[in-house]
Order: sequence, then C-alpha cells, then structure tokens
Amino acid sequence: MSSRSKSELQRKKERSKAYNEPSKEVMEAIVESQRRVNVRQKKQREQQEKLNAVDIDEQQYEILVGQLKSAEARNRLRILRARHSQAAEREVGHLIACQPTALRAVRLEAMLPPKAAESAAGRSAGAEADPESVGMSKADRNRLNQLMSR
Repeated sequence: MSSRSKSELQRKKERSKAYNEPSKEVMEAIVESQRRVNVRQKKQREQQEKLNAVDIDEQQYEILVGQLKSAEARNRLRILRARHSQAAEREVGHLIACQPTALRAVRLEAMLPPKAAESAAGRSAGAEADPESVGMSKADRNRLNQLMSR
C-alpha cells in the first residue's frame, strides 16, 4: 500500500504543478518559440501576397490577350463578310450587264434580292425587315415574269 499511496501522492503533486505558473526559464523558452513561429508565419504571408500579386497580374494579362484575340477574330469575320458581299454584288451586276436585252436585265434585277447595302441601311435605320418592303414576294415575281413574257 505504501507504493500505491506514494504514486498517488506523486500524481497529485504533478497535477498541482500543471496549474502552477511555469518557471522563468520555461516562460522565456515559450516566448522565444512563439516569436520564431510568428516570424515564420509573417514571412510565409509576405511570400503568399507576392505570389497572389503576380497571379493577379498574369490573370489580367491573360484576360487582355483574350479580349484582343476575340477583337481580331471579329474584325477578320467583318472583313470576310464585306468581301463576300462585294463579290456577290459584283457578280449580280455582271449578270445583269450581260443580259442580251434590257427587258431581261430588268426582269432579272426584279427577281434578285435587294443589295446588301440597301437592306443594311434599312436595318440600321430601325425599320423592320418586312419581306414586302425589302423585295418582291414570290407572287409578285411570278406576276412580273408573266407580264414581261407577253
């Protein structure tokens, strides 16, 4: 029993030590280790902030490059569409000019859709694209063809 009572007494002393203030040397060691931890955390935060700043700059650069590429692609499409419409207009003009008689030229011109410039001007003015106002309907074309062939 004596060994048991000694171990119990020893445990009680250790428990009471846990609630007592640590010695001066232990407190200094705790303060010094906490200071080292704080310095290391501060360095890590600074490095992370630098990396974040670089990441933000890279993201902004990538966004800008993407915007420039999309603007260039839109410009290429606009130029391609303009070339195509000009070529189509030249071809229609050539077909009309090559007709043997003026009557056939007028008939062909009436049956063809209006020029892209005229329809684009109507759209930009806010006018609705009404098939009757833009060009001739199918019935009108048939009627014109009948009248011209007489």
